[in-house]
Amino acid sequence: EAGKMSLHYTPVNPYSLFKDLESVFAHKINEKNLDFIIDLDPALPKSLILDEVRLRQILFNLLGNAVKFTEKGHISLIARKKYTQEDKSLLDMSISIEDTGIGIPLDQQSKIFEAFTQKDGQSAKHFAGTGLGLSISTKLAVLMNGKIDVEANVYNGTTFNLTLHDVSVSSTVVEEDEKQKYEDLNQYRFEAANILLVDDIETNRILVKNYLSRYGLNVIEAENGAEAVRLSHKNIDLILMDIKMPIMNGYEATQRIQSDPETSHIPIIALTASVGENPELDEKNDVFDYFLSKPIDRKTLIEALAKFLKHSKDLLVHKPIEEKHDLSQVLKKKLEENFFDKYQNIIGKGDLDMITEFAYELEKFAKENTSEELEKLAKNLRVYSEGFDIENVEKILLHLNKFWCK
Repeated sequence: EAGKMSLHYTPVNPYSLFKDLESVFAHKINEKNLDFIIDLDPALPKSLILDEVRLRQILFNLLGNAVKFTEKGHISLIARKKYTQEDKSLLDMSISIEDTGIGIPLDQQSKIFEAFTQKDGQSAKHFAGTGLGLSISTKLAVLMNGKIDVEANVYNGTTFNLTLHDVSVSSTVVEEDEKQKYEDLNQYRFEAANILLVDDIETNRILVKNYLSRYGLNVIEAENGAEAVRLSHKNIDLILMDIKMPIMNGYEATQRIQSDPETSHIPIIALTASVGENPELDEKNDVFDYFLSKPIDRKTLIEALAKFLKHSKDLLVHKPIEEKHDLSQVLKKKLEENFFDKYQNIIGKGDLDMITEFAYELEKFAKENTSEELEKLAKNLRVYSEGFDIENVEKILLHLNKFWCK
């Protein structure tokens, strides 16, 4: 599954990232009366070129496991760097998550990165999802030119070491308060929609696709205006249109699309350099529904899409899952008969494709049996598994445990 994920590198402030992680886990750590220690290399640059989303997923999983399996003592996050170029343009970064928890026997350390493998004596129902996170975190680390290894002994705590090689140092400093702008973006949930992305430069298309990958939107690509006109008849809900392209430019393509009764209803967002720097666009402002200036960032793009596409704020992230289980005993029994073995199977395998298929079946079952609570959980499980959102996949799998009578 990690092999299907694309990487999106941007300047990242590691100090801000670690501070965010601290705030996420602060409540649970305080609740368990643990000490949380952050030990950062004082010379760590303030801006590194990283895939922040993927790095955050890895560290969230490692920290989440540390909190889960530690009942007393401390958890430490330690970051170090070693420059690999004389001009200090590249470095190796190591991030260690150390805990004083139950530890892992030596003979089991090679197995813990297998999907959903559990340490002997641990209940798979109680610790559902741990192995999935470690398995995919390991694959993500490799994808990011890194690795994860473990140092542990039974009853003596565990240290997971994430090493990323040849990380580029950025000259663009990302201020800590800049991260505040992005807090709400992950809460957007768009209804299914087809986006036609028109740009002759492949790297531009890859950037936009990366921004949209976590929102479950279907992106159809075109390399010029002529292709856009042809593809606009493919049940398109919104078009992102570059202006300057070969064969047919974005302005002409937009005019043709809007003059066709079958496609004139489609909102078209122009992707261009600053309008102020392109006087020729002034007379064309009434043609496009909206403008986005390049370079486009995720916040600007998602907020623009939200102006035209049906959406809602996330029902699950940042909100506690409601602790109500209003399923009747008859429905619980029926649910168990149809899904318990399948649930146990996905817990045992940790395959995201299997989880997605399971979610589709569960959602259908919930609709047929008019259970809104179960339908909402199944729908969220499907969206999160399709978007490789491991954190929330694990939350829902844990929550589903509460429905089994066994």
